[in-house]
Amino acid sequence: MNLSFVQLGVVTALAGATADRRGIFSGSVSVPENARATAASFVVKGRRRSTQDASCSVAFAVLPIPTAAWGVDAYSAPTGAIDTLETDMGRPFAAWAGYRRIDDASTYLHFIAAPMSRDALVYLNINNYSLDPTTGAHVPYCWSSVSNGSEDTMIDAWAQAILASAYMDKTIITFDHEPDVDSANQPKCTTDTPSAYQAAFDYFTKRLRSDGVTSRFAFVPTVRVYSNGLASSYLPPAGDFQLIGADIYNNVNDPTKANYRTVPQAFDPLYNWVAANEPGMPLVIGELGEVQDDPNAPQWIGDAIASMKSHGNLLFVNWNVVDTVTNYYSPLLRSDTYQVWLAGAADPYFSG
Repeated sequence: MNLSFVQLGVVTALAGATADRRGIFSGSVSVPENARATAASFVVKGRRRSTQDASCSVAFAVLPIPTAAWGVDAYSAPTGAIDTLETDMGRPFAAWAGYRRIDDASTYLHFIAAPMSRDALVYLNINNYSLDPTTGAHVPYCWSSVSNGSEDTMIDAWAQAILASAYMDKTIITFDHEPDVDSANQPKCTTDTPSAYQAAFDYFTKRLRSDGVTSRFAFVPTVRVYSNGLASSYLPPAGDFQLIGADIYNNVNDPTKANYRTVPQAFDPLYNWVAANEPGMPLVIGELGEVQDDPNAPQWIGDAIASMKSHGNLLFVNWNVVDTVTNYYSPLLRSDTYQVWLAGAADPYFSG
């Protein structure tokens, strides 16, 4: 059996703790007084473990987890889609992806109410941009403004919101997911280089830790960086992240095209890179999508489900269920795909 592993109560390497390249710790680290009530125990996949040190110095361990959470990209889901999918699944989604702006911490408690009501894992991506008040366009904050301390007030506001949720044990945080993407939705500054991302991710996680946040962190680029040689360039420093993953898509509807991605072509770069560079680190699939006008879509979805099961070591997968003309991923769009997708949702492996 393939077992998944996840760090329990992991905190980035501060004074008194050391971490290996995977972010697995030995030693202990003090937690700020205002975080002790939350840091005193952690829930991992429904099993609660408590720290025993009366001073609330957090211990570190790895626990085997034999199942993955079947989740949804709630940020992009069309109105009503999640309710329909959950009704047909016969259960709620067990993971819930949300994408928030760095300057928008005030809305977090409203956002997190839905996944908390489902007892779901929360995958929280904090994006480093603002909105133009006139046009609504996304305007980047530069990664250097994180690492030089210019965004401390906004990071501290996020820490306060995350602490207020009292849900840190089931929250996984990433900073500016898909750092290799520069687009209208995910704009970058000209100075946003891979090394600048490493510095920003490091500063961001350490600032949240110093504010008392004990959630796990994930490094989640697009899957292409694991095959084009850029993964190591973006990889944050040791101890900053406890999970690693990718957003994985096949966006091409013609299997004869060179840029069409079969499931092995889509998933294996992540699997192979992690096995060679971060062996044993738990995986996450931040987003997963297959265009539904691909004639092979039902087979592709079935192969993806089989691939995740056979590889194991997966904490969650979040399905993209968008149904627009340009983003045609929802399994609701065709009945043959939907039956395969529902069978995957019912598989005991995805009962996490």
